Amino acid sequence: MPFLSKNRRFFTLILLFWCTRLFAQNNMDSTQIFFVKIDSIVVEGNKITRKPLILRELDIQPGDSIAVDELDKILLRNRNRVVNLQIFNDVTFVVSRWNSRDHVSLRLKVREAWYWFPSPVFELVDRNFNVWWTEFNRSLKRTNYGGDYTQKNITGHADIMSLTATAGYNQRFSARYLTPTINRKQTIGMQLAFTYARTREVAVRTLNNKLVFFSNPEIYAIQRYTGELSLTWRPGLFHFHSFLLEHRYTRIADTIANEINPDFFAPGVTTQQHNSFVYTHSFDNRDIRAYPMHGWNTLFEFRQNGLLPGDDLFLSRLRFEASKFTSFNKWLSLETGIRLRYSLPRRRPPYFNNQSLGYGADLVRGYEYYVMDGLDLGVVKTSVRAKFFNRDIHYPKFIKKVCSRCKFIGTEAYVSILNDFGYAYDPWFFNNNALTNRPLYATGVGLDLVFYKRSPMQIAWMQTVTGQQGVFFRTRL
Repeated sequence: MPFLSKNRRFFTLILLFWCTRLFAQNNMDSTQIFFVKIDSIVVEGNKITRKPLILRELDIQPGDSIAVDELDKILLRNRNRVVNLQIFNDVTFVVSRWNSRDHVSLRLKVREAWYWFPSPVFELVDRNFNVWWTEFNRSLKRTNYGGDYTQKNITGHADIMSLTATAGYNQRFSARYLTPTINRKQTIGMQLAFTYARTREVAVRTLNNKLVFFSNPEIYAIQRYTGELSLTWRPGLFHFHSFLLEHRYTRIADTIANEINPDFFAPGVTTQQHNSFVYTHSFDNRDIRAYPMHGWNTLFEFRQNGLLPGDDLFLSRLRFEASKFTSFNKWLSLETGIRLRYSLPRRRPPYFNNQSLGYGADLVRGYEYYVMDGLDLGVVKTSVRAKFFNRDIHYPKFIKKVCSRCKFIGTEAYVSILNDFGYAYDPWFFNNNALTNRPLYATGVGLDLVFYKRSPMQIAWMQTVTGQQGVFFRTRL
């Protein structure tokens, strides 16, 4: 005789079916995602900055619904985007009201920075601080001094106007005006810039991967004029397009062109002028651009030097950059980055236009004392960063009385483990330059300091593949 009759077995199956459904429903209810709806976003503390400029940086707006478990993350992400405007000393984004119907009101509070900066100018003329400190014995003759006036956020749209005049090693005058928005949709920006500079000393050749200089106290070795007009287009939060027209005119001393280095421009040629077009597209969703811990960015650039038949230089360059920032927790992150550049045509350029590694941001850390010229370059960088200090350092009381906006300096400190790999390809001027056309590698450890989340600096000990060691100071990471 079976344990259950057919009827009992049928009713048992029905009971198990409904129990299963009831368990699944209860389990679904326990993991149900709750949402809140944004009623309003209130902006406070913006005395000069226009509210639409701030709201333009946000990816949320009144009427949106947000998952409760994502709310803190979304507020932090949008707070960091406002920080990236680099016109505020402090930004907080919090829930100001949460009613019983799961509706919230948000408050975005900003503390504006000083927007006008008349200041003296004291700057180094060498490629980096380490070259000036070690190879030129901290000579004050290799510095510029003068005055600078910078006015930020003139119209409340994060625009910048700057005027700079210097004497000393370089005599330079420059003027620049930049505004990120010139239309109602806040998608188009513009920049105008002009620079005139002259100096009595200039690098005329590269020997043993070091620059060799020519100087004459009675004449100007090089004079340069540069004019720029650019338009920017930002169709979304992360995409940036730039269209630049540029004119450059450079004159060198006769002695350089005829005797010291006939390949500086061309034999007997003392001037070079050309017009250029530069298109740049960048994608950037890093949390804090000055010192990111999370996100990624890419940059593609096409530069065409030489647009008109009368131009003296025709050289095309493609550049690609990408960086990925992986955050493991609140204090540990990994940076990986790559830089590539390729030049056309594949014929010998003037020495003056053959710069590669060791200039500006195109650097293999640890090789600060050297330059590697060439048509092409490649750099791969990795950094593991661990935060060990995060504190607001308050100004003394007497400063707070004079400066109402000077309350504290947001300060962060990190220990970083650095690894760099690079290569510069030069088929023309590689003789007597052993570091060109060979793999370069360096590793080390650094101390990174970040102020106001926009002013980083680094002190690092590095060792290169050649066995050389040194301590280096950088303000461009």
